[in-house]
Amino acid sequence: MTISQTNDEIILKFSKNIDIDGLQDFFDYITYKEAVSNSQATQDDVDKLEKEIKSNWWSKNRERLLNEADS
Repeated sequence: MTISQTNDEIILKFSKNIDIDGLQDFFDYITYKEAVSNSQATQDDVDKLEKEIKSNWWSKNRERLLNEADS
């Protein structure tokens, strides 16, 4: 593996033998860390949002899922 840097980028080069799925997971994590780096949200804010999203999803999908289970 080699790492180089330009004025605008950090460049990583890997051999073709690397596990591409593991590498994608790593880059997904780095993308997430970059996206939330400037966030002002607290863990409590995130937990409330998660609960709201799950509740809304269940409200929209409950009938369909229960009907499929009865079939």
